[in-house]
Amino acid sequence: MKRILSIVLALSMLLCAGVSFADAATVDYSEPTAISAEPITATFFLTNDTSYTGNEIVWQTIKELTNIEFQVIPVPLSSYSEKLSTTIASGNIPDIMGCRSYKTVDEYGPEGAFLSFEPYIEAGMMPNYVSVLDSMPPAMQLATSPDDVRYGAPRIYLTPRMDEALLARVDVLEKLGLTREPATLEEFYDIMLAVKEAYPDSTPWLNRWETASLLYDWGQIYNTSYTYYLAPGATEYVYGPATQNYKDMLQYLANMYKDGLLNKDFATMSDEEYKEAWITNRGFFAYDYQVADEFYDDSVALLDEGFDIGAMIAPPYDGVFIGYPVLEGYYGYTKAVSSMTQHPDEMIRFIDWTYSVAGQNALMFGIEGKDYTFNDDGTVNMITDIKCAAKPAGSIEVHGLNDQNIFSVLPASAAEFYENTTKFTINEKAYITEHDAWQDPIFYARFYNADENDRYNEIKTPLDTYITEESTKIIIGEKSVDGWDDIIAAAASTYNYEEGLQLVNKAYVDTFGTTEG
Repeated sequence: MKRILSIVLALSMLLCAGVSFADAATVDYSEPTAISAEPITATFFLTNDTSYTGNEIVWQTIKELTNIEFQVIPVPLSSYSEKLSTTIASGNIPDIMGCRSYKTVDEYGPEGAFLSFEPYIEAGMMPNYVSVLDSMPPAMQLATSPDDVRYGAPRIYLTPRMDEALLARVDVLEKLGLTREPATLEEFYDIMLAVKEAYPDSTPWLNRWETASLLYDWGQIYNTSYTYYLAPGATEYVYGPATQNYKDMLQYLANMYKDGLLNKDFATMSDEEYKEAWITNRGFFAYDYQVADEFYDDSVALLDEGFDIGAMIAPPYDGVFIGYPVLEGYYGYTKAVSSMTQHPDEMIRFIDWTYSVAGQNALMFGIEGKDYTFNDDGTVNMITDIKCAAKPAGSIEVHGLNDQNIFSVLPASAAEFYENTTKFTINEKAYITEHDAWQDPIFYARFYNADENDRYNEIKTPLDTYITEESTKIIIGEKSVDGWDDIIAAAASTYNYEEGLQLVNKAYVDTFGTTEG
């Protein structure tokens, strides 16, 4: 409650300062001098395997529209943690710090590494930031550190993004007279058996990214997980493996493996092997991202005539289908401003600009009239020949636009332009929408206590490994699901899952104030 009261107080201060949320849409950033009166140079630390030079479209756009020329410090993901630690320890912190989690701002903000946004919010200098976060109530809570101060500017998705869904070779289902909407798990099993009979060399269900991916994917169908789980609409975590749902899921997967419906290499399959199985009729179903169609850009000549992948409606478990997950909000990644910056006001105005409509469009598309225009229906016409899903033959591969390490807000226009562009994705999204098969967004707990977070991770990491290994043994027939209760007993006595559950539910209360709906 204290955190919520702090947020209300901050918003009250902003209103008293004469800035309302409605004003955010009218903040005039049309001239770069509104952000920086004179051209300045600053530094920007971000995670990206691309070797940005600062001359890419996005950086030149920022320079032209804000009067800020950023010297870019791109850090590969593999060395991010080490580089972050050495950068903070050095005291020479870049003006803008791209942090991969709130843990960074929670830890180092109160120690003085980053500017508090509170006085700038109170002074009315961050109306766009406030307006966007206020439009999604959990964002204000999730953006607030343990000391009731906001140090970070989170990445926000204003439009629900497709995450993963049950995909199938719908042309094969049609050919065999099989439904895309099985009414039960038993019916879906019979569908896979029918496909197996028609294609004896196949193992209809494909999985990549190891066993944890398989367990996560089927957990979406069974409304459970191989780890701590917050269901859509729930306000309290459960430990997935301790539920009947999970035991039933393991038995189903074990049957699939025994009957040749689950690929034998489910724990080791590479992306290339996965792709080959799809295009050579040795795999027909998977739970995957909608962008799976990118595999087929260079394989058209190998595909069956009429080859078509589309979404299915997953079979309900115990009469319930919880829908497919969406990414909306997505507050984990955040940008902070160094307390050592020589340009604090300019950096704050830059952050606020990234939340404005003008800034959103600039970081997604460049400069209007030069790089892009809007069509009469609100869609984007890209003038500059960038390479992206909407323009796969584009000549400019490294442009920095739509880089989630740079932008603060993904507007609907960008989601449609960059993500919903091919036959597969358009059809999948339309099909899922038509069948009202989306989940509500899930907002997860944050840990505000560093010691509790460390203890939770200390429990969760070996526990997840243990459960994944034991689940694999049951799936491949080395063990029976009848002994699962003994495994859960060991998860409690040896791996302390119950303590981990208490910790994550305490974190939920700390984040949202209550576990009551």
